[in-house]
Amino acid sequence: MYGGIVDLPLDSSQQQAVRKKPLAINAPYSVADTALNATESVYRVYADQRNVYLEDYPNGLSITLQVRYLGGAVSSATEIDLQAGPPSAYDEPQYWDFLDFPASLTVDTGQLAVSFPVTLKPGSAAQAGFVALTYTFNGLASGSYFTNFRKYAQTDFGIPAGTTITWPLMYPNVLRFHYLAFPAMSRYIPLNQPDAIMAAKNPILARTSDAYKGTTLFMPVVRSMSPCQRALLRAYLTGEPWQPPQ
Repeated sequence: MYGGIVDLPLDSSQQQAVRKKPLAINAPYSVADTALNATESVYRVYADQRNVYLEDYPNGLSITLQVRYLGGAVSSATEIDLQAGPPSAYDEPQYWDFLDFPASLTVDTGQLAVSFPVTLKPGSAAQAGFVALTYTFNGLASGSYFTNFRKYAQTDFGIPAGTTITWPLMYPNVLRFHYLAFPAMSRYIPLNQPDAIMAAKNPILARTSDAYKGTTLFMPVVRSMSPCQRALLRAYLTGEPWQPPQ
């Protein structure tokens, strides 16, 4: 059976060849009626930004793509196509069609990287969902890459600014979902009981603050609570007048 790492020595002529043509590796035997026939991707594109939360970039961000042709810089001007699409079953445009980005990029000869801007479409504040932005060389699926983006809805929940937040205003908009989605939490804090929530006020305020964002202490760790939900929860716990995030 196939497996592990094997070092294959190449003579000088073979080394010259793999700089100009993709490397192909095959083997004489089959495993489960499958023969080994691995061919190097001619083009490869990748980025450090794999999963992006757009709340962290209110003014948009720049994505830098690393670009390789047979492991080195591109040998001629090359086009990268960019396409957005739903990464899951939520395929209605309202759940993923909220990004502005260029339709294509040109990588110049000898270039190893290229950057492009990503911003939110005007009028998309109320939208929430996920989108996968895929990068493809010359329409070839081989060597392609993608970045996932998550967007939260910007909303005031229909509650006027300055309102004192009560349990009936906060619970259905914030904690009810988490009570139903994460039943194990009720072993520690019953999320459907106002007295239990107020008794745990200080740890809840600490764990939902921006100071813990990006760490395993941030709650919920899956980041399923939007900035507007966290603000509404904070207003309820502190008694401060409601001010929707801008």
